[in-house]
Amino acid sequence: MTAPPPRIEQLKRAHAAGLIDQDTYDAAVAALAAPTGSCAIAQGPEALAVGAGGVAVQGDNTGTINLGLLIQQGTQPGASPATLTRAYLARILTQANQLPLFVGDGANAQVRLSAVYTALLIQGGSVEAAPDGGRSLERPDRHPSALDALNTASRLVLLGGPGSGKSTFVNFVALSLAGELLKVPGPNLETLTAPLPNEDGDDKAQAPQRWDHGPLLPVPVVLRDLASQLPPPGIPVNAETLWRFLQGRLKQAALEDFAPVLKQRLLDQGGLILLDGLDEVPDAHERRAQIKQAVQDFAASFSRCRFLVTSRTYAYQRQEWQLDGFTQTHLLPLRTGQIKGFVDAWYAHMVELLRLTPAAARDRAEVLIRTVERNERIRELAERPLLLTLIAQLQTYGSCAAARGSTIESSRAVPIASGINPATGTSTWRSVSCCVLPLFLQLRPLSL
Repeated sequence: MTAPPPRIEQLKRAHAAGLIDQDTYDAAVAALAAPTGSCAIAQGPEALAVGAGGVAVQGDNTGTINLGLLIQQGTQPGASPATLTRAYLARILTQANQLPLFVGDGANAQVRLSAVYTALLIQGGSVEAAPDGGRSLERPDRHPSALDALNTASRLVLLGGPGSGKSTFVNFVALSLAGELLKVPGPNLETLTAPLPNEDGDDKAQAPQRWDHGPLLPVPVVLRDLASQLPPPGIPVNAETLWRFLQGRLKQAALEDFAPVLKQRLLDQGGLILLDGLDEVPDAHERRAQIKQAVQDFAASFSRCRFLVTSRTYAYQRQEWQLDGFTQTHLLPLRTGQIKGFVDAWYAHMVELLRLTPAAARDRAEVLIRTVERNERIRELAERPLLLTLIAQLQTYGSCAAARGSTIESSRAVPIASGINPATGTSTWRSVSCCVLPLFLQLRPLSL
């Protein structure tokens, strides 16, 4: 049997991931089966334009959109700026919505970040409007979210430990903004600003998070990839260095024609520049100095843009590596409400993906939440978003312990807990890292 054509294969993957519905999939396959012809995607109210091999998107674009075909449209010679922009956004939305740990896990549909993401909290008291509409009041008993910090600071450095959710936050912001610009039902700004779960885990209603800047164009950059293309240490770098890197990434994605469109839009309208993993830059002393120089100059040249940089806390302590004019904030470990919110979302998504029955999902969610509440060692792990995700994965797919009839509470039988000393009942990040390091190495943050 011959392999399916690449476009058909992309459609199959998009359909399996829930990015397109059955009707769109059937129409796209039928269109691709046409002999030859041009492709067209209609935009705007009551618009409809389809060539052979094309798919129509009717109405105001609030329905399901075929992201794979949008990307293909942007790679065609002579594509318009609007088409190139949609292709760029579709690529971001497709890449960022895959939970990195589960890309290529062999299942029929990938786990989607937008379905399980839980908002992250940062240090500091929350700020609420005063009852009389006057000066804002600080609530030290509540913590603001990472989005609150990004909304307030035009230039932000988000700090946190390993597995604390820094890269996941970058991806979630990028896919939410891209979804809003593409006018998809979700993820979008409504997803991005969803109310925080109560820190105590109760059901008290919360207000939506604030985002006052509209659907900014997201520009994600993985700093370790940028570092690999820098000139030798000691050679000055500037904004053009970072821009050439972005151009190269667009060329690799067959979207090189979008580069001048992107540059003009960032200069005229601004955007959100997402610089992930300052701590992952190799040759720390020389390279970080170059990265700092390139970022500072880029921020000066593209002054209409907002900036988010992520780094592990320890790597950002030296004064000479800190970015001038950037506000720092620190991620907090997950609270009870965040853990419960993630577990509920995770198992609802497992039902959606047909990996568990509703009854099985409900039972496993209850077991996991109860275990986190009762087992201090498991809770210590669950306070890190990455490790909580791994624990949920083990609980979902069944670990060796489950195969032997054990539960997640039997720490000796659970791989994630193999770093716990049975004699002392203690665990450390170093001992646990031997289990999760191979998974850390699979994590590739979103890049163009």
